[in-house]
Amino acid sequence: MKTFNKLIFLASLVLSSVQAGGADHEAILGDWVAEMNARGRTAEFKLEIQQNSTDGIEAKMVTPRGTNSLANFEVNGDEISWKNARTGGTVSLDFIGDELRGAIPSPRGELNLVFRRVQ
Repeated sequence: MKTFNKLIFLASLVLSSVQAGGADHEAILGDWVAEMNARGRTAEFKLEIQQNSTDGIEAKMVTPRGTNSLANFEVNGDEISWKNARTGGTVSLDFIGDELRGAIPSPRGELNLVFRRVQ
């Protein structure tokens, strides 16, 4: 259980820093969910990407540890990315159909996550 809690904590840290700017990319707008399994337990991560009322897109991550706005969120073609302020690493996910796939850097190595669009 301690290992699972540590993984949840690390994943929450890694996913915790972002607000989006940039062009209108309607294909990625909406809610996306990924699950992480460790030691027989599952944790859910929700990525919410929305058009804001001014000039771009904003995103937030909902984890078992809470909700965090994502700053420096960028959309470049079929890729979304942001720089994690706590780890200094870049989070990068590829938009493939109805999935966002990528590796999330963490102090213990990369976490591979697949976010699926919520219907």
